[in-house]
Amino acid sequence: MTFSCYVGGSSREVERVQRVQRAVEALGGVITADWTPSIAAEIARGVPEHELLDHEAAEIAEFDAEGVFSAQVLLFCVPTKPNTTQGGWWELGFACGIVRVWQYLEGMESLATRVLRPKPHVVCSGPDVRRSLFTRWRDTAAFESDVDAIEYLAVTMHCGEQAVACAKQILGVS
Repeated sequence: MTFSCYVGGSSREVERVQRVQRAVEALGGVITADWTPSIAAEIARGVPEHELLDHEAAEIAEFDAEGVFSAQVLLFCVPTKPNTTQGGWWELGFACGIVRVWQYLEGMESLATRVLRPKPHVVCSGPDVRRSLFTRWRDTAAFESDVDAIEYLAVTMHCGEQAVACAKQILGVS
């Protein structure tokens, strides 16, 4: 089954996020917004996020926010300490907010389906997944490894065994 997915994480862990994106694609997922090339290019130029020009930062933020909003799944790769992210935590909060609005509108079923697509899945992964209360919110699936998160997605999105095997291979697990 094809599904749309936004993969968030730390700009200091671009390679990890890219591996998870490839694993999602192996499951049949379509990445709604790949922020990694623009951030990797800025890092290569030696320009940290906080030094981007305001209009550049605003364009990237809009691109990322639209990616989160349009995704059926937000998979947040929780940064491994000491790495951190500000944008990734914002994206997690935005996705949780979408879930909360969806729940509010749930009683008005026809309005909910006209205003929003089906309720998104929010998935968090990484050894430091317990770092925040919101990674463990009742509407968030939390896993201590990216592999476990991908396996959960495979079941939730009804992916085949061959796709799962390919995704796990991308993540370095056989």
